[in-house]
Amino acid sequence: MPKAMPVPPPPKRPINFAPLMRPAPALAVWPPMPFRDAYRVGQKQGANWRTVATGFGIPDVWDLIWFNFRTTDPREINFYLHRYVGCWQSNDGKNFSFRDSEPGVIFIPPFGWKRPTPDPLVTQVVNMLAVAVRDFPYFVYKNVHINRAHFLNVSTAIRTGRIGLTYDPDLLDHYGAGAIYLHRSNRFVLRDPFTNTLFNRSLLVHEAVHAIVDMAGGRYIQVLDNEFIAFLSAGIAMYLGGDTFQSLDNFGLAVGLAHMVIDASRTKSLVQVEEFDRVFEKEGEVFNPVLRLREGIKHDPAYINDWWMRDRLDGI
Repeated sequence: MPKAMPVPPPPKRPINFAPLMRPAPALAVWPPMPFRDAYRVGQKQGANWRTVATGFGIPDVWDLIWFNFRTTDPREINFYLHRYVGCWQSNDGKNFSFRDSEPGVIFIPPFGWKRPTPDPLVTQVVNMLAVAVRDFPYFVYKNVHINRAHFLNVSTAIRTGRIGLTYDPDLLDHYGAGAIYLHRSNRFVLRDPFTNTLFNRSLLVHEAVHAIVDMAGGRYIQVLDNEFIAFLSAGIAMYLGGDTFQSLDNFGLAVGLAHMVIDASRTKSLVQVEEFDRVFEKEGEVFNPVLRLREGIKHDPAYINDWWMRDRLDGI
């Protein structure tokens, strides 16, 4: 096999942000062959991976990314964008945009080209979800049951394509969301599915709960209850992963309640979350952990707009 050419030097333009990036090996072939077109994204205002994929009739944006760089790790993608495409600006302070890049060229795969299987994105997301719920307890709230088996059903749906995966940080930035599950189109919109951190795994658990409720035909439950169960589940994943810090944001409040649920699960096969809907006193603080989390969610600006936004996105 011929030796890969050296990695091109970085562009001379300075970058004024800290990209989510790590050094990656030189690409074995550049440009990738055979390509359908060499597209100058640096000269197209507003161009991003998704708009290019849509414009060239590529249904899955990850096929376009993989064709160019043979990876689906956002950190490696940023490295290749910087070195091979000459990207130096950002729209979100984490990832390179195509704007004013030089030479600013990406390559379009042949019609019908698909990246190898198994899909690396599917594999990573399923693995992250498995780690997050490995020791997940069985709880019920407002007659909605959540346990490890439900998350495994979500993983199966992802593997079989019943639930789709979309990587679109620009879209999530526009709506101020970390991730979204869209029930009408049965797909997750993810921000950074390849950085395997505790928070990203917990965020995946949060959205997986919305899929669980959807798969159970539970869209009739109140939106606040749906979101409460999702935050509690994310808090459980965070606590099981070693995060015991109780901040005042919704995830922190969820971790505090999660601690109680996990403690109760050590002696109970099924934990009724309603039993914690009462006043507790701890270290001089008087609080109701269920009410505190519900009120935190209810008054969160992101929550107020979130579900309207999900329906709107489902129509795209």
